[in-house]
Amino acid sequence: MNEMNETFLVFSFADSAAAEQGRLRIVGWSKAFKLAFDQLSAVVEPGESGARLIVRLVFEPGEKLSFERWLERIPNEEPFVNTEFEMVESSDPEHASLREIFTRLTVQ
Repeated sequence: MNEMNETFLVFSFADSAAAEQGRLRIVGWSKAFKLAFDQLSAVVEPGESGARLIVRLVFEPGEKLSFERWLERIPNEEPFVNTEFEMVESSDPEHASLREIFTRLTVQ
């Protein structure tokens, strides 16, 4: 059984409405490309000085090309272009806490 690679892209938006627009874009892509919810999904985390959009990418090792295409595509399309973001891979120390936040916000 292949182990899945889980990576988060965390975008910083000025407000929750802009972050929600980004989330809807991710949902649209998931549907248009018939991706499983687990492959490409997103949640909005509101904050005092803006909002974070946490995008979760999960692909099997054999889907490396698809994974790389999404990593390249997402930050270069509206509403993500010119938006600060960080990539958090499973080997990064903050990955576990980000997964907890993502899970909590998905359940709400």
